[in-house]
Order: sequence, then C-alpha cells, then structure tokens
Amino acid sequence: MRYLVPKGIEPFVFDSKFTTSRSYQFNKVSERALLMAWRTPEYNFTRILMSLFQSFLLGLAFLQLGNTQQGLALMPAALFMSGLSGSMQMNNVIRPLMATRAVFYREIVA
Repeated sequence: MRYLVPKGIEPFVFDSKFTTSRSYQFNKVSERALLMAWRTPEYNFTRILMSLFQSFLLGLAFLQLGNTQQGLALMPAALFMSGLSGSMQMNNVIRPLMATRAVFYREIVA
C-alpha cells in the first residue's frame, strides 16, 4: 500500500474543517450581497416604492377599525394581509438571485 505521507513524518492535523471562521464567511457573504444591492439602484427603488404603496393601501383598508366587534374581527385579516404583502415582496427577490446564478457557478468552478 502506498502512503501519501512518507514514513516517519506526522500528517497534518487541522483545528477545524474550514479555513476561516463562520463570522468571517458571514461578513464576506454580507459584503457581496450589499455590493450587489448597491449596484442595482433601480431594483431597490422599485422595491421601496412597492412596499410603500402596499403599506399605504393596507393602512387605508383598515383605517379607523375601532374597538367594535367588526373591528376586532377584521384585525386578524389585517395581520394576514400584511404578512401576505411581505411574502409578495420576498417573491420579487427571486429574479435578481436567479440572474446572479451563472456568476455563482462560474466562481465555484474557478
């Protein structure tokens, strides 16, 4: 049987599986994400406008509900609709992420 390490020499032993810490990796990924967001101002502007428009419509729909029985019955609906508008905003993130997918695969191969 062939050994990669010559006899008499101890093989390398590493402290961890990864070369960098999780915090360093998180910082680098965050920097890349912020840089991508910074380079697409029209996309960010559109998301901000859509968020403002949806929150304005939601606020007008449930303006002055009051403490009546009808108002209390509509409050869960208001919470559900606010969560629904947030999920619609998250759905808008998929398109730019798919656009950067080719770059991701190119960097992984390199």
